[in-house]
Amino acid sequence: MQSEAGSRITICMGSSCFARGNNRNVAAVRDYLEQLPLPPGVEVSGHLCMGHCKQGPNVSMNGTLYHGVDAVAITGLIDRCAEEGPPCKT
Repeated sequence: MQSEAGSRITICMGSSCFARGNNRNVAAVRDYLEQLPLPPGVEVSGHLCMGHCKQGPNVSMNGTLYHGVDAVAITGLIDRCAEEGPPCKT
């Protein structure tokens, strides 16, 4: 579970977002985390449909929803958390 000072990055795993690119985003996060550890206090998780299917792939960070996210953007969110330390600004 995430501490109050932590940051949460959530990847939509609904079928539409997954088909629109979150399948690649999950792979990009996995590859990223094989090279660099997840910063302390940062949690990356999946979530069932976020309800914004037509704007996907969707990812949220600390409750802020991002649409049309690609692998560069999602690893950038993790990098931002690593640089700033949690809780990451959105």
